[in-house]
Amino acid sequence: MKKGLLVLALCGFAFVGVQAQTTTPPTEPQTEINQDRVKIAPDDLPQAVRNSISEKDDVRDLRITEAYQVTNMEGELHYEVHFDKAGEAVTKKYDAQGNEVRED
Repeated sequence: MKKGLLVLALCGFAFVGVQAQTTTPPTEPQTEINQDRVKIAPDDLPQAVRNSISEKDDVRDLRITEAYQVTNMEGELHYEVHFDKAGEAVTKKYDAQGNEVRED
């Protein structure tokens, strides 16, 4: 009788142990960014954006390394431009009218 209870108790512990191993820890919340990001040639930037770049002292003489056309979830379009500043990467964002978009 004692052996039967002992076997039953061990089976119960084994079942609980298996259940404890199959649970997964909660994952960290992830921020999902839904936007279309298309790489474009720097020459394909809108004229207003190119004018804005040529008028700003801080980026006028910098080489454009990459340019992207980005559409966010709300359908708003902006342009992300990457510059090379003596080996340091500088990124600026502009709306279609050439206004610099600042993130808060």
